[in-house]
Amino acid sequence: MKVYENQQMTSWTINQIQKKMDEGRSKDDPLHASEIYGCFRKTVLNRNHEISYDPETIMMFAVGFAMQEWFLGHEPASKEVFGVLFSADQVVGKNIIEFKTTRKSVEKYAKDDKGKSDKTIPKVAFHPTEMDHWINRTRAYCAAHDINTAHILVFFLYQNAMKAWTFEFSDQELAVVKKDIVVRREELEPMVAVYKKSKIVPPISTRNNDWECEYCPFLMAVDGWKGCLKELQDDGVKISPRKKD
Repeated sequence: MKVYENQQMTSWTINQIQKKMDEGRSKDDPLHASEIYGCFRKTVLNRNHEISYDPETIMMFAVGFAMQEWFLGHEPASKEVFGVLFSADQVVGKNIIEFKTTRKSVEKYAKDDKGKSDKTIPKVAFHPTEMDHWINRTRAYCAAHDINTAHILVFFLYQNAMKAWTFEFSDQELAVVKKDIVVRREELEPMVAVYKKSKIVPPISTRNNDWECEYCPFLMAVDGWKGCLKELQDDGVKISPRKKD
């Protein structure tokens, strides 16, 4: 018997996953909820440049998507509301269900003033409010579907554990979100059009969090884009390009 590592087969598999990531989404489609509630610069660049994700990002996508389909079944077709596409993981009756994976811990030690773990006090349990981008998008799905109740299922990859949280949004909350969706779409659409003509990008201030830049394919130079790293560092963001194997 002959056994050897086959890097060509590994690359082929990762390329197949990359193709699945690109399937069913056209750069000319209406804006998606993930775009209007994401970094505007990333959306503009993503719609105008050809990029490929690094293997780690591709594999994390594959794991999350495979688990989502296993637990919730096939994702329903996107729904266009207010000129924006909404793709909830699942809609069951009057319930929106979202499936999330995280490398965060179910429990962790709190940090002291120096940013170090304080092991003298009880651990702090994970709470979904730590992931405000999850909540913002889930709330938008509720607004688009006129549904007040949502459930976020969270699978903790490192502990092989799952927890669920239920969110109940009032009609007033969803009414505010509906207006916000329109405002965000009307702000982002011209930015996409302007870049096609003049290559002017939205400011880096349109990002939600600094951490999302670490995994962004546009952090470094790609397909004619100069990269955002220096601009972020000049703005005081402590970030370095991830090491790639």
